[in-house]
Amino acid sequence: MIKLPEEQRGHQLPELPEPVTAQDMKESLNIPMFQEEAECAASAFNQCLMECQPVYDAAKRIKGALDECLKEMDSMQESINYKYKTLIKWKNRSIELEAEVQRLNATSQPVSDGCKWSYDDDGFWESACGSSWVFNDGGPIENECNFCQKCGGKVMLPTAPELKIKTSSSILLREKLKEPLQRQFKPICDHNWISSEGRTMSGCVCSKCGDYGGPEGL
Repeated sequence: MIKLPEEQRGHQLPELPEPVTAQDMKESLNIPMFQEEAECAASAFNQCLMECQPVYDAAKRIKGALDECLKEMDSMQESINYKYKTLIKWKNRSIELEAEVQRLNATSQPVSDGCKWSYDDDGFWESACGSSWVFNDGGPIENECNFCQKCGGKVMLPTAPELKIKTSSSILLREKLKEPLQRQFKPICDHNWISSEGRTMSGCVCSKCGDYGGPEGL
């Protein structure tokens, strides 16, 4: 990185002197001289100023560009320093986390024997970790509840005596509906079949209930 001494940062180039006259040369040199000599010296000095002016202007432009570059580089250096500090911070944090992982891996972790659940007469499942659970239909097995939702332990159910889980009304209803629905809800009628005069596919209609299925086996 280019780094100038602090005393040179922002240093301005000296301004070129103004053109002089013969009288100015006499006063500045403070020596006896003829008028022609003073005019000749003043002309030579002014000619030198004219020749130096382009070089001086170029130097000013270069100095301004250099100052802008230095400012930009200072800003970049500050950004690099911030990112470097952040990188070091996260690197130290990763080292700490890695050490913590190694410590945990080296420490023996307690192995859970599972969470014992018991069923009460109110329809609740009481877990050994201190929570209560209820299922709309069936129990943990029917709902594939293999792990406790609180402690994460494997659900352990009592094997004896056999659990008598309360069955919801929806399950009972499904058991009742095992028979065909038409037999479940259709009223019993001793059909009195009469001719439908071609209005039904079976050619018959019941005069009592309006069924047009026709006699079985027709």
